Amino acid sequence: FLTVLTMSDPSAPEPSIALTEMPAAYLLALQNRMVVLNKTGKLREKSLRVNIPPGGHYQLLLTGLASGPWSIRSKDGKIAYNAQVEDGRNTAFFVLPGGNYQVRPDVLPGAPEFQPLPDFMPAVR
Repeated sequence: FLTVLTMSDPSAPEPSIALTEMPAAYLLALQNRMVVLNKTGKLREKSLRVNIPPGGHYQLLLTGLASGPWSIRSKDGKIAYNAQVEDGRNTAFFVLPGGNYQVRPDVLPGAPEFQPLPDFMPAVR
């Protein structure tokens, strides 16, 4: 099961939360963040498709990936990134505009490795 607890000012609007079931995973969307969760306890070794709603950029966290090279590419091919999934962490992270994406366990030749902007996360003190 999955429980989402939100904490905010009582007068703040309820955040939008959606759970979409895909053939081999779940897609949890919370505001501008999306998390892909495997349906099994095994690491994912096969490709999958992720649909991100239009309008704005979304933070996409892919969990449960087998270690090694992974890539993500938009359906139209205009957006493409590579990521190296580390053993024991088994995640990949991207910030992407809305669209349909293919995630694959391979390297896209010529595509850069995704790097968030330097000021994306505040400094830890």
